[in-house]
Amino acid sequence: MAEKLNNVAFEWVTNELEEILRQARGALEAYVTDSNDSTKLRFTLTHCHQIHGTLSMVQLHNLASVAKEMEAVAGKPDHAKRARCFRSADGRTSANVGAA
Repeated sequence: MAEKLNNVAFEWVTNELEEILRQARGALEAYVTDSNDSTKLRFTLTHCHQIHGTLSMVQLHNLASVAKEMEAVAGKPDHAKRARCFRSADGRTSANVGAA
C-alpha cells in the first residue's frame, strides 16, 4: 500500500519537479557562463532545496537524499570556484565540477 501511495505522490509532483530541474540547470549553466554572477548559483541552490523539500514531502526518501547532495554541492563555494565551462562541437554549454 505504501509503495502505491509513493507512486501516486510521485506522479502528482512529476511535472513540477521537471520544471524545477529545468530551472536549476538553466541557472547553473548561466553561472558557468558568468561565474562572477553568484546570484545564478544561489538560484541553483534554491531550486535544489525546493526539489529536496518536495521529494521529502511526498516521502520519496531515496530521491530526496540525492537532491540533498545536489543542494550540498551547489552550496559549497569551493566547488563553485572550480566549475568550468566546456563547449561541445555544437556550441552547447555544460558544467563540470571537479578538482582544480
